[in-house]
Amino acid sequence: EGLSGSMSKRSFPLKDLFRRRFQTAVTILSLTTATTTTFFLLFFGGNIGFEVALLTGGKLTSGFSYVFSIVLLIITLLTFLTGVLVMSFFISLAMSERVRDVGVMKAVGCLTDMVFGYFIAELSIVVFVSCITGFVLGMFLSTVSIDVLNTFGSVISQKPIDIWVIPPTFLAFVIVPHLIGSQAIAKALLIKPSQALSTSYSLGIPSKS
Repeated sequence: EGLSGSMSKRSFPLKDLFRRRFQTAVTILSLTTATTTTFFLLFFGGNIGFEVALLTGGKLTSGFSYVFSIVLLIITLLTFLTGVLVMSFFISLAMSERVRDVGVMKAVGCLTDMVFGYFIAELSIVVFVSCITGFVLGMFLSTVSIDVLNTFGSVISQKPIDIWVIPPTFLAFVIVPHLIGSQAIAKALLIKPSQALSTSYSLGIPSKS
């Protein structure tokens, strides 16, 4: 009951993340890179598109303006989808590597719901840290990039951030990885402890029935 009691504490996921410092750092770095790149391209691309619209205001035909706006929308959507898919891939990979840990917890008598809750809590910490850091870095890099371009002779004004873009993008980066991660955790919980702890399973060798 001692282990079960300690797992119910909120500090346990943090302690385990610190225990696995290297794996945690690699996962957060990968997710942060994906979110930073996405937010950077959204902010920076929005500023470039806004500047082009200002410089050519009244000079472009309505048809060309429409095509230009559609191209910007497609680039934004592709950037967004790519970021979400990359982040989901890293989450799925990170969770699939925890099968042995799940086996250990189940072997010592931890309830399935408790193990699932623990991994969800750990997943949430990693995802939220990565999303918040990625958002801040993406906005910062976009601002710095525009300042650097202006230093070298460009004239790009800072476009006000579209508030409507941030919530859905942020929510997608939070919700989709949680769905992918939950699926991976649920799949790991279906594996018998003896199978999860076996060397053959960790090497990817199917066990004989």
